[in-house]
Amino acid sequence: MLNLIHMEVAGATKEEAAKQVPFKVMGDATQSFRKWKMEQRQGITKAAKKQFMADYLEKRSRNIPGVGFSITVIPSVLDKRNNPWKIVEEKKGGDRRFNKVFQFIDIDTGRIIAEVHGGTKAEAKEYAKKIIDDGFKGRMKCVYTKQVTEGNPVAFTAEYKPSRGSRNGVWEFFGIEDDYS
Repeated sequence: MLNLIHMEVAGATKEEAAKQVPFKVMGDATQSFRKWKMEQRQGITKAAKKQFMADYLEKRSRNIPGVGFSITVIPSVLDKRNNPWKIVEEKKGGDRRFNKVFQFIDIDTGRIIAEVHGGTKAEAKEYAKKIIDDGFKGRMKCVYTKQVTEGNPVAFTAEYKPSRGSRNGVWEFFGIEDDYS
C-alpha cells in the first residue's frame, strides 16, 4: 500500500524547504498543477487535488517509494542587499572603567569554568590549583580579558536587516513515504 504524503512548507529557498520533507524531491510539478487547475470546472476539492498528486506520481515516478515533487505556492524573493545589517551605536553613559579578569577555560569543551577579577598571575595559578583540587579532571587554560566595571558595557547592537521586498516562499511537497526509512 502506498502512503501519499502531502506537506506545505515555508523557507528562504526551495532547497531549504525540501530538507524538511521525508522524501527526495525529483522535480517541480508547478506548471502541470496550474494547467490542471485551469481545466477544472466544478471547483477544486481536497480529494481532487490528492487525485492529481497521485496521478502525477504514477506518471512521473512510477510510484517509487521515497521520492516526490514540489508545487510552488508563493515564490521566495531573496535578499539582494550588499550589506544586510543594521548597527545601532549605544550611548556611552559616562566613563568606562575596566578591570583585568582571568578566565579559566576548559580546553576540550571551550566552556568557561571560572573567572577571577583582578589579582596577579601567581594568584590565578593558585586558583587553578584550587579548581583541580575541587574535582576538575580536564585540561584548562587561563586567559587575560578586560571587563567593564563602571559605565555601560554595551558598545553597540547589530541585527540582520534584509531588503524590504524579500520574503520566504511556500511550497507544497507531495510524495510517497519510503517504507524502509
